[in-house]
Amino acid sequence: MGSITERNPLGVSVAVQANDAKSVAELSDVVGSLGRTFSPENEEGRLQLLKQTRSLLQALETLRETMIKHCWAQSSVSFVIATGIESGLFSYMAQNPGNKRVDQLSKALSFDHDVLSRTMRHLGSMGYLKEVGPDEYEATNFAKSLSLPIIAGGYSCIVGGCWPTFSNFPSYLKKHNWSIPADPTEGPLQDVVGKDSNFFKHMMTNYPGGEFQSHMAGYRQGRPSWMDEGAYPVAERLIRGADGSADAAFLVDIGGSIGHDLDEFCRKHPDAPGRHILQDLPHVLSQI
Repeated sequence: MGSITERNPLGVSVAVQANDAKSVAELSDVVGSLGRTFSPENEEGRLQLLKQTRSLLQALETLRETMIKHCWAQSSVSFVIATGIESGLFSYMAQNPGNKRVDQLSKALSFDHDVLSRTMRHLGSMGYLKEVGPDEYEATNFAKSLSLPIIAGGYSCIVGGCWPTFSNFPSYLKKHNWSIPADPTEGPLQDVVGKDSNFFKHMMTNYPGGEFQSHMAGYRQGRPSWMDEGAYPVAERLIRGADGSADAAFLVDIGGSIGHDLDEFCRKHPDAPGRHILQDLPHVLSQI
């Protein structure tokens, strides 16, 4: 590939061997040990178990299986999920609990039966729906969560808005001799959508901006924040000694979208004085 002379010392048989067979036993022991002490309330323990479980899966997979996962399973399931969101599939299943047959869903959603059947079969094979019978499915917790804007929002805007750039990226780098130009109008996104655009403009003008804003809100869920206790001494360094007059600006969030961070700050520090100001482009603020 590229300019490197192709001389591969690997034999074809390596493609069907476990990626890291020698580590499987040790990783299995670690996963078993962490699993026995797992508690949903222990976030650090959950993350450790998740990391080791992923390492075990990666060690067990053959190289061919990893390739198939990348090229077919993972890539296709993202746009299949986006299709389910756009068609109302997941909202319908969340609002109507219980097992659902494809023929029922096809009629309720005005969705071609054969296409929906194949769509749901793939979701079932990936574990995002539970197949309980031929062409009959039960929604998993993840499938139900796709009715929430903070979970669903990312799929349509990323699949529609970012994938063209992703798929063009190897060709883009090759065209620029495997480097990214310093000129921001020559970036990977601009190579696809045009030099007069940028990421945020592209998202706001080509797709419902609310989906992107919802995605940003979902991206933040469960993540530590600078304003959390123990992260930054907000009370000692910001609130104490601040101008307490009603018209004084205490916090200005520039490019703050629809106010996710300001809302979080007000909830976590309700005694902060002064005005909390949100600034962004008019078409973003109009969504509030």
